[in-house]
Amino acid sequence: MRCDVSQRCRGLRFPARELGPCLVGVGTAMIHKLVSKLAAHRRNRIELVSSERDLHAHLFFRATGFIAAEVLPKWEDDENDAYLFRLRVAEEIAVE
Repeated sequence: MRCDVSQRCRGLRFPARELGPCLVGVGTAMIHKLVSKLAAHRRNRIELVSSERDLHAHLFFRATGFIAAEVLPKWEDDENDAYLFRLRVAEEIAVE
């Protein structure tokens, strides 16, 4: 598996393990696994919601290719907003 993501994740501190030719963390390995399974289910994106207070999650998702697509006001309760993160995968990548 080709790993371009690990180059962007160097500054983040996650437990890492060898995955093919590069070193990636557990979370990054999970994202790679999800992306590899998308084609089997005819999917081309992953969406998730993260609380505005979870900066570490935001940095991780951004480093793995997600973009903050929307702000969801008062998502968890009456005080906290959340962000909808989206990762779109090109069909040729999802097929691999």
